[in-house]
Amino acid sequence: MIMLAVVFGALFAREAQAFYNPSTGRWLSRDPLNELGFNLPIHSQHSFNLGEEKGGINLYGFVVNSPILSIDRFGLDIMVIYKTSGLGHGAILIGGDDRGGWDYYSFGPKNGAAAAKGFCTSKLSTGHYDSRKTAGNALKKQGYSSFVYFMRDTQSDAAAKKKIQEDTPDKYHVTACNCVQFCDLALEAAGLTTGMYTTPAQHCKYLKDFADESGSF
Repeated sequence: MIMLAVVFGALFAREAQAFYNPSTGRWLSRDPLNELGFNLPIHSQHSFNLGEEKGGINLYGFVVNSPILSIDRFGLDIMVIYKTSGLGHGAILIGGDDRGGWDYYSFGPKNGAAAAKGFCTSKLSTGHYDSRKTAGNALKKQGYSSFVYFMRDTQSDAAAKKKIQEDTPDKYHVTACNCVQFCDLALEAAGLTTGMYTTPAQHCKYLKDFADESGSF
């Protein structure tokens, strides 16, 4: 997904971090990958040998001149994942297969049995998966069954991670401060709209309406 804005007669593609001239059909900015230290963010059925320059031989091109078969998201993504059996559970994945993998964040009570007694000490569980496929296989074994997927830019995802690291509540409550509200904390920091829902099933149903992708594991 590329978001465009008009700047002095040229288009600025936020996800590509570059200026594009629609009159000439050319990119005005060179590919910023080397400066930013990222690997080539191309999703395609083809493979390319682009040498040491991470942006490719043509630094003013776009996905090796194959926009039908390839996309250049330049950004990380956010997935909210759900367990829908019983009371359910919601957690967050932030990352990308071409961005070093996926970071996992799950918020819940430190002692599960204490959750029914009102406010209790919380626990933030974290993990990392090398790819979306690896994450899906592992999370399915943990009982996660569905997901909603949002394409975001690097700034949004950095804001979500920072919010998790700095503002995760130290107390858990089954309705007043639960896993869904934790997910909303990260989503709102990333600039996404959230609803006033407290159960994972309701939350998942609401987010599906505007997610870039949704489905089951």
